[in-house]
Amino acid sequence: MRVAPAAAPKRDEGVWKHVEVLEEHVTCPKVQCTFCQHKLSGGATRIREHITQKCTSSLPSLLQVKKELLDEAERAKEKKLKKTEDLKV
Repeated sequence: MRVAPAAAPKRDEGVWKHVEVLEEHVTCPKVQCTFCQHKLSGGATRIREHITQKCTSSLPSLLQVKKELLDEAERAKEKKLKKTEDLKV
């Protein structure tokens, strides 16, 4: 059984700007996408996955956010790859 965190989580930046928290739960909140109004439960990873792969909205602002998130993921992937290459040498 998971225990509630001692402090309230910080949800004022990153992908949290693009969802509205509907219900707070011990393990993960129920949120609603501000672009397509889809409701889901989960944290930042699930929200990021929804925005980049599953969101059905075609708003220009969503397309910009999606591009930023995909670029960020690519940079993180390259950084991780470089780190593993440095460890091999």
